[in-house]
Formats: sequence, structure tokens, C-alpha cells
Amino acid sequence: MLSIRGSASSEKYAGKARKAMAKLEQDVQAFVVKQQGIALDILKQHIENVFNLSQEEVPVDKGFLKASGQWEVSVEGSTITGTVSYGCWVNGKLVDYAVYVHEGVNQPPGNAKYLERPVMEDLNRLESDVTQKMKV
Repeated sequence: MLSIRGSASSEKYAGKARKAMAKLEQDVQAFVVKQQGIALDILKQHIENVFNLSQEEVPVDKGFLKASGQWEVSVEGSTITGTVSYGCWVNGKLVDYAVYVHEGVNQPPGNAKYLERPVMEDLNRLESDVTQKMKV
């Protein structure tokens, strides 16, 4: 808080300064909220795109690994996190071999690195969207 003491004239200017600072604080907060919303939208779009691309590449034998795929975007405070994951319970079967398949098995249809490739493919677009859509 701004504190200025002195003459009536300085009190008048101090009041104006306090109002201006309060307005600036409101404007900055509104800007931050707007930018967080834009960042959230960008990340949701790209995480979903990475997931969809990975679904085209994930190896399929019986389909459990592909069916275990999921994506989410979460917000905790000022941190926005996007996750694409494979490996969970599907139809009562634990799919716990996602990393093994990702790192080595190359079986048609599908590929090893079924998640890494889509991330790398989308990275430049993500950087471009952040640069373009979050201009200050």
C-alpha cells in the first residue's frame, strides 16, 4: 500500500496514486487470468492432438494397450499440466506393459515410440501457437 503524508495537496495526489495502483493491480490480475485461459486452451488442443496421433501409432494385438490410452489437462494454482498416458485397468485387465512396448516392440499395425513421435511432431506447432496466441 502506498503511504504518503503531508499537505492536503500531497494527500490528494496520494489518493490518486492509490486509485491508480489499485486499477493497475486489477488490470494485471485480469491479464494473468486471460493468459492462463489462453494457455489452458492451447495445451488442451495440443494434448488431445498428441493423444490422437499416438492412437494411430500404438501397437495393437488385442487392443488393451490402445484402449488404455487417455489424456487430461489439469490446473493447480498457476500450474497447467497436460498428460497423455497408456497403461491402466481395461475391462478387468491390467495393462502394465506400455513402457516395454513403447521402448522396443515394433509390431504391425503400430510402432514403438508411439507416444514420443507424436509429441515431437506436435512440438513446433505448440511453440508456434504459444508465440502467436499469447502475445503481450
